[in-house]
Amino acid sequence: MKLADIRSDSWVQLVFAIQRGEHPDHRLLAAALCRGEKVPREAQAYLARIVEKAPSLRRRGRPRGSKIKARGISWEDLLLDERDVLIATLKEQRVAKAAQVANERLEKKYRLGPDTLETHWSNAARREDWANAGLALRIHEDRDRLAREAVNNPLKAAKKGAANELGVSPGVVEQRYRRGKAFIKSLLDDPSEFK
Repeated sequence: MKLADIRSDSWVQLVFAIQRGEHPDHRLLAAALCRGEKVPREAQAYLARIVEKAPSLRRRGRPRGSKIKARGISWEDLLLDERDVLIATLKEQRVAKAAQVANERLEKKYRLGPDTLETHWSNAARREDWANAGLALRIHEDRDRLAREAVNNPLKAAKKGAANELGVSPGVVEQRYRRGKAFIKSLLDDPSEFK
């Protein structure tokens, strides 16, 4: 036995402690590892168990910034809803270029540039694409059913029914319907299939 084997951070001493069922101080294990010597098999198994039980270096829970991103998404969704309601109101008031006027008012209210505002509501609109497509398809099914029942202006009646069911104004349903219809057409090889 060498004199170096008697040191408390020598692999001989650490392996003896492990074999006796003791748990060597992690600082001693770290010092032994830093010397760059060959690690005995018993010590390797012990170190592997320590690593397996050690808490992950990654923190649990949400990644940093996810709350901020979630708030941004919610804000974009609310902005799109506000824009839809404003456009519907302006159209009811027969204001020319209602979408342009709505955008200008929202730009002023939130102190945003036109490109920034459009980016935000476009992001929200993309998240709603499939929901709006479903709304458009449902309105078309209702329109066809109402046409068979000989209802006057079946498309308008179907949109009004959807608005009542969703608890929003017909103008808001109109905005969602148009976006849904445009999304469906973008998915089809022949857009004329969806009228």
